[in-house]
Amino acid sequence: MTKLEDLKVNIEEVKNEYLKQLEELKAKIEELKQEYGSEDETDNRWKPNVGEDYWRVSAGGDVYKAEWDNDKFDNNLFNHTDIFPTEEQAIFDKECNRIRRELMKYGKNFVPNQYNWAIYYNYRDKAIGYWNSTLCFHPFDIYFESEEMAKKAVEEVGENRIKKYLFGVED
Repeated sequence: MTKLEDLKVNIEEVKNEYLKQLEELKAKIEELKQEYGSEDETDNRWKPNVGEDYWRVSAGGDVYKAEWDNDKFDNNLFNHTDIFPTEEQAIFDKECNRIRRELMKYGKNFVPNQYNWAIYYNYRDKAIGYWNSTLCFHPFDIYFESEEMAKKAVEEVGENRIKKYLFGVED
């Protein structure tokens, strides 16, 4: 055998060994996914494919369309803000946040052992209701000093807007 033929054989042997190791690593990854679940299985958020359009709300409140490149910028948006498959969903999210900010103008921080009033939606009565808690803090509720203040906030912000954008209900 010539030196060139020996090199070709050695290269082929090394290649085969690497391919074998690669298959073993792939099998190990699949085994770990089965044992612990994959990241994809635990993240239910919509994520576009490369080349697919998505919509987002800028820090200034403008709604933009962009194309997903799966680059650092796109992934930072995905990890730190919300992105949407449609313009309508981005606008809806923008309005949800606006309603929350408007309600917070009337709100207060939760204070244990004091009355903390919040709003809720009653599906049976199809109406906004009011409740208070002195001990149970719900992280996404907006709290008010009194039931009267909560009612004033609902009146000022608009009951139908609150139903639509916070509770996802349209009369």
